[in-house]
Amino acid sequence: MKEMEWKKQKWVVLAIIVGIIIFDQVSKYLAQEILMGLPGQSVEFIPGFFSFTYAENTGAAFSIFSNATWALAIVSAVLAVIMVVVLYKARNFKSWLMKLSLSFIIGGAIGNLIDRVFRGFVVDMLEFQFNFAVFNVADSFVCIGAVMLGVFVIWFWEKDKKKEKEKNETRTD
Repeated sequence: MKEMEWKKQKWVVLAIIVGIIIFDQVSKYLAQEILMGLPGQSVEFIPGFFSFTYAENTGAAFSIFSNATWALAIVSAVLAVIMVVVLYKARNFKSWLMKLSLSFIIGGAIGNLIDRVFRGFVVDMLEFQFNFAVFNVADSFVCIGAVMLGVFVIWFWEKDKKKEKEKNETRTD
C-alpha cells in the first residue's frame, strides 16, 4: 500500500477493524437465525469436508476454559486494549503487514468480546469435518492476524526498525 501519514492510515485501520466486527456479527446472527432451526443445527456445505454447524462456546478456542465467559471477556478486553496501544505505537512503521495483522487481531478479539458480553457465550458456526473444533469469523481473523504478525516479526521487524532509524538519523542531520 502506498505510504501515507498516520492521520490517513488510522481511518483505513479503523475501517478494517469495524468491517471485521460487522462481518463477524452478521455471520453469527445468521448462524443463530438459520442454523438453530435446522435438524442437528447443521448444514453440510462441502460434503465430507466442511459444514455450517451452530455451537455456543462458553470457553476460549477449542472450548478450553469452558464456563469462564466473564474471565475470558476481561482478558479479551485487556488484550484488545494492549493491541490498540501496540498498533498506535507502531504507527511510524512503514510495514502495512504489521498494521494489518494487528487490525485483524483487534477486530476478531472485539467480535468475540461482543458475544461474551451480550450473549454470555461465543457463537461458532464453521466446522471442518476432520475432528477440528467449530469456530467463527472472529477466530479466523485472530489466527490469520497472529500468523501475519509472526511473519512480520520473524522476517521484517529488523528491516523496518533499521529503515525507521535511518529515516530519523537523516532528519537530525
